[in-house]
Amino acid sequence: MGKTHIPQSHIALCDIILSKTSTLIGAGIRSDVQQTQMVPDLLTGSNWNHAALVVEDEGRLKVAEALAGGITIREIGLYTKPRADLLDVALLRYKYTLADWQKKRINCYAFGKVGVKYDFLGIVGFLLKILLGLRFNPLASDEKLFCSEFAVRAFGKAHIQLTPNSPKLTSPEDLYKSDALTRLV
Repeated sequence: MGKTHIPQSHIALCDIILSKTSTLIGAGIRSDVQQTQMVPDLLTGSNWNHAALVVEDEGRLKVAEALAGGITIREIGLYTKPRADLLDVALLRYKYTLADWQKKRINCYAFGKVGVKYDFLGIVGFLLKILLGLRFNPLASDEKLFCSEFAVRAFGKAHIQLTPNSPKLTSPEDLYKSDALTRLV
């Protein structure tokens, strides 16, 4: 059984939170044979089904997330308090010190994307990528974002490349395995 929350004292601006949930949408991104067993997802190849970016709003840490309803800013408490649907959670931090201007760019990018629609077809494009061995995501939209792509693009605005993949080909698992990120929890 994994962790069901992250102590708030561990979380900092621009961290990335990965989660594995028991929801139906989560199971679609991460296919588990059993809910407590980490089995890579058929669509994305990921053991994780969601990535959220820690942002700051009026001095308070929050999370920016690409959800079914689009990019939104939500309370950090969603990850700092135990939740029944959280099967596991990981806290990742960029392994080098971020300059203030980089933190501002990441934060501003996140807030500037609030309301952008979720890229459902981009997720399905992972299946085609895997099945056909493509090096691109044929269904990804330039106007929509999915969760791990959102985090990668935010860091890109600060001239930081988190993975060697195109953002449209980045899964939460790619973030978990990134050499640019350190797992804290």
